Amino acid sequence: MQLRDFSLGRLRVFAEAECFLGPGLNWFVGPNGAGKTTLLEAVSLLGLGRSFRTGNLDAVLQAGAEAWWVRGSVVGSEGQVRSLAVGRGGRTAVERRLDGRATARASELASALPLLVFEPQGSELVFGSSERRRRLLDWGVFHVEHGDIGLWSRYQRALRQRNLALKAGDSASAFAWEGPLAEAGMAIAELRAQFLSRWHASVTLAVSEMAGDVPGLRVDLSTGWSAAMPQLSDALVAGRARDLGLGYTYAGPHRADLVLKHDGIEVRDTISRGQARSIALALVLAMAASFRAARGESPVLLLDDVCAELDGLHLSALLRGISDRGAQALISSVALPAAHAAAEDRVFHVEQGKVTPLLYSRA
Repeated sequence: MQLRDFSLGRLRVFAEAECFLGPGLNWFVGPNGAGKTTLLEAVSLLGLGRSFRTGNLDAVLQAGAEAWWVRGSVVGSEGQVRSLAVGRGGRTAVERRLDGRATARASELASALPLLVFEPQGSELVFGSSERRRRLLDWGVFHVEHGDIGLWSRYQRALRQRNLALKAGDSASAFAWEGPLAEAGMAIAELRAQFLSRWHASVTLAVSEMAGDVPGLRVDLSTGWSAAMPQLSDALVAGRARDLGLGYTYAGPHRADLVLKHDGIEVRDTISRGQARSIALALVLAMAASFRAARGESPVLLLDDVCAELDGLHLSALLRGISDRGAQALISSVALPAAHAAAEDRVFHVEQGKVTPLLYSRA
């Protein structure tokens, strides 16, 4: 899987820009505020249907402009080419196109351009809220286990309806939604557990590469309800009085989490922020490896400012890990780490809203 090229218009500091990428490492270098992260953000809009920086798509529009757009082409492992486009005019809905066909589903773009994103706050994957870890886990469920996106939609609809009824104090209506909620929730939990069993070997290998000082890391799944009740339906019934008091549904896969342990202790209680960053990168590499094992090709990696807190040893391990997994990566950095870049890497200089490809020779 390779993003061959992408172009954008009226996005933050860019009037227009176009990039032709290489199959391996693609470096975007330049001073802070030059627009490096915006280029990666443009790719995330193309493949995820959303920005990894903000949920407010009004914020990505260039000052004074009326519409923004991103286009790109993806080459598959067998040489097939697909075109993707996403854009928005003013406050209208985001328009998405795949192979020239209008589509309202971001999941179709995600299938055509699988992306894994690592942000500067990557250590929050370990230290932060469960939502980040859940999102990573569900990326694997969607792309590797081919989980039906409709399953999440059915669960969210049932959860929303039950919560509305709970908030209104309508116990009869709230309890009536427990059947659909439990059915979809159990299916989601099963898919997550199935993927986790597949993913664990890749995690072990990637952690040994990126975080060798935290050996024996174990990743367990907390389903989102008490382990004493294997069935979600039982947990919902047992929690009725509590949920009516809270006005929302407490138990369920919407509260699931990945629990990272070392020697039986949660790692976030014992490790440094630097170690957490290495573990987070290992989890991303492990996800790429699982994808490759299942699909025969690798996803595209977006690594924003990844060099800032990595020493030479860990940076070398990361770049080697990307290469070993046959992945294409787009990496933003203030400067090119010359000691770690290779002659076949593609380098772009970014400054004042302009992107300039550079010739780079390690010699």
